[in-house]
Amino acid sequence: MFEMNSSTNSRLYESLTRHPKLRSDEDLTAIYNYLRKLDIFQCIHDGPLRTICRNARLERHPANYVLFRKGQVATCWYILLSGSVFMNKQIYLPVG
Repeated sequence: MFEMNSSTNSRLYESLTRHPKLRSDEDLTAIYNYLRKLDIFQCIHDGPLRTICRNARLERHPANYVLFRKGQVATCWYILLSGSVFMNKQIYLPVG
C-alpha cells in the first residue's frame, strides 16, 4: 500500500489541477510516481502508464454525486484521493 505524505499530496494535486496540455515534465513525473506505486498499476508497462499520466485529470464532486450507475459502460477510471465512494453495497476509502 502506498501512503501519501503532505508533500506528495500537494505536488500531485498541483500537477493534476494543471490542464493536461500545459503540464511540465515535473508534473508528469509526480503523477507517474504516484500511480506507479498503486497496486493496480504495478503490471502496466511504462509507455501505457505515461499515456495515462498525460491524460489524467482531477475531478471534484459534491456529496452524493453519482459518477455512474450500474450497467452503464465505463468510459474512464477513477482513483479516489479523498472522500468515499459507495458501490456494490460497500463504502470505499482512498488508498493511504
